[in-house]
Amino acid sequence: MIGVQLDDTIAQRLLGALQGLDGSRIFREVAEVAEALTLERWQRQASPEGVPWAALSPVTLRRRQQRGITRASILRETGLLRSTVRGTSSAPWSAEVTIGGPGSWAAVHQRGNPSNTFGGSPAPIPARPMIPEGDLPPSYVPRLLEPIEDAIADELARFP
Repeated sequence: MIGVQLDDTIAQRLLGALQGLDGSRIFREVAEVAEALTLERWQRQASPEGVPWAALSPVTLRRRQQRGITRASILRETGLLRSTVRGTSSAPWSAEVTIGGPGSWAAVHQRGNPSNTFGGSPAPIPARPMIPEGDLPPSYVPRLLEPIEDAIADELARFP
């Protein structure tokens, strides 16, 4: 008879150490990364996938000039919408990014509004995605996983 005896003591100790990870702290860091990724959208004026946002319409540019606003940054006339970007972690193992608040223009700019009107004339608002909807873009994954990987590596470094 041949037999193999496995000792899982080390594996059990390792799993116990990993179960002691502080998910709240880790996902606060993930939320900070998600917030930074979202703010990069304004800097690059592009969707999470890297597609440039639609240019400002001539009507928008004219309205800005009439109010003395000469810069042409997209979604940045006053900075109010951008200032509402918040990365939060409301549970030990979750993180999210929110933009705006109730009645905010965030959803309109995220998805667009082709039937928008201004002064009785058609004034469609193109979609200018700021946050991913659905699957994460591949470029986001390593950056969002980094705090988790760092926490695991730190825990493993203490393992005898």
